[in-house]
Amino acid sequence: MSNLISLFITLLLVSLSQGQNNSSPDLVIHLFRHGARAPLHETYAPDWLPYQLGELTSVGMREHYLIGKALVDEYPDILGQPYNLSKIYYRSNTLS
Repeated sequence: MSNLISLFITLLLVSLSQGQNNSSPDLVIHLFRHGARAPLHETYAPDWLPYQLGELTSVGMREHYLIGKALVDEYPDILGQPYNLSKIYYRSNTLS
């Protein structure tokens, strides 16, 4: 976790040192966690829960949508329509 925080701070400092200009970015790194989801363990899940364990809730799905929309609004040259898949790379992992 401390390595991730160090990486984030380093990237932030590098981006701030570049100064402001009107050109589009060459690289965008965006870190975020999942949206709201159901409990991971049955211990915390009530019987009436309408979701599977660990599944995104409707609130979590909305959070993912809003994050994506904000990214498209922030970086229209990279994420605008139509998508250029050669410019987009994403990675996901699950740490339980």
